[in-house]
Amino acid sequence: GSKRIFSLAEVNTPPGAYDLYSESETLHSLARLLFERIDIRRWLLKIDDEFLGRGHAWIDVTHLQCHAALVRERERSLAIWMDPQKQQAAVNKVLEELVRVLPRKVEIAHSELFPSWTAYLETFTRVGGVIEAVPPASLESPSVNLLIEP
Repeated sequence: GSKRIFSLAEVNTPPGAYDLYSESETLHSLARLLFERIDIRRWLLKIDDEFLGRGHAWIDVTHLQCHAALVRERERSLAIWMDPQKQQAAVNKVLEELVRVLPRKVEIAHSELFPSWTAYLETFTRVGGVIEAVPPASLESPSVNLLIEP
């Protein structure tokens, strides 16, 4: 959707990933984002064709063991961020934990529509979706519906 257009127009957007259509690329993207932006506490997943927050889900990463380990490692040394092999090993550890915990830890905004992580992910990957960082003081999720005619 709009993320691609915003990117082409060089409009500032929250850190994230878009055009996600498979479980593997969604989980890998989230793992990479968690590694690259350990300052972000919450990540929002959004199904492309939903509106009014119906397709929103989020994960608070501060409760993940891998997040705590990355924070400790950053405080100890920046070596992990400088070595591509160490980076990939760290991302793989994050990915392993995400596969295990997302079904239990993800919060789905409308569980009456998506009663489980599996149901949510099935729609997310069929329709497409995005992952984006939630600002630290975010209280709302503003949205805009816009029609552009030629």
